[in-house]
Amino acid sequence: MSIDIQRRRALAGMAALGGAGVLAGCETTGGRVAAEPGKPHRIDVHHHMVAPSYAADLLKTSGIRTVRWSPQQSLEDMDRSGIALSLTSLIQPAVWFGDVARGRRLARESNEYATTLARDYPGRFGTFATLPLPDTEGSVAEIAYVLDVLKASA
Repeated sequence: MSIDIQRRRALAGMAALGGAGVLAGCETTGGRVAAEPGKPHRIDVHHHMVAPSYAADLLKTSGIRTVRWSPQQSLEDMDRSGIALSLTSLIQPAVWFGDVARGRRLARESNEYATTLARDYPGRFGTFATLPLPDTEGSVAEIAYVLDVLKASA
């Protein structure tokens, strides 16, 4: 079986697992936001993070200040909401600003940061790769880097 097919199956399994966590949580929350006392059990499949280098780039190049984000604050929010695991993705506007080199650099830095989070907080953070789309060549290269070098989860 080719590696591409194995990766697709792994990603499909992760998506199904994430969907099951969301659906199960919807049925039991009754509209409540905070978790009942006890062990966190939900999986957040849409959890934004801000890589420090990304925030610095946006501020320097366009004067945009991103939201304040830290792993510690994020973990506190997760605990309050009964979330055991969050799969992170970069905040918008993501990394494409019409500059191929900048998009590739920001994607690489964001992926390295997200992978560090997953390694520093095992079982609490996973990652979705940031890609410099619509740069197809750069995106394919970044997918290979994220999976083969960083050994990220997705």
